[in-house]
Amino acid sequence: MDLRPTDEQRLPRHTVREFAEAEMAPHTLEWDEAQRFPLELLPKLAGLGLMGIQSPERYGGAAMGAVEYCICIGEGTSEIQRLVIAREYLDVPA
Repeated sequence: MDLRPTDEQRLPRHTVREFAEAEMAPHTLEWDEAQRFPLELLPKLAGLGLMGIQSPERYGGAAMGAVEYCICIGEGTSEIQRLVIAREYLDVPA
C-alpha cells in the first residue's frame, strides 16, 4: 500500500500554503485581535476552488475527496496557528 500523496493531493497543499502565506499570514494577528473573519477572502478562496471542496462539480464545488479536504484545512490553518501560538504563548507583540 502506497501512502505517499498523489499529484492530486500535492496540488491543493501547495496552492493553499501559498495563499495562506501571501493573503492570510500578514493579517492574522490583526484579525485575531479584532476577532473577525475577513469576508473579503471568500471570493479569493472560491476562485481557488476552496469553497465547497467536497461538493460535486455540478453544484460548483471542487469535488475533492476527504484526504484533499483535510490537506486543505491543515495547510490553511497551519500558518494561522503558528502566528497565534507565537503571540499567545511566547508573548510576541502584535
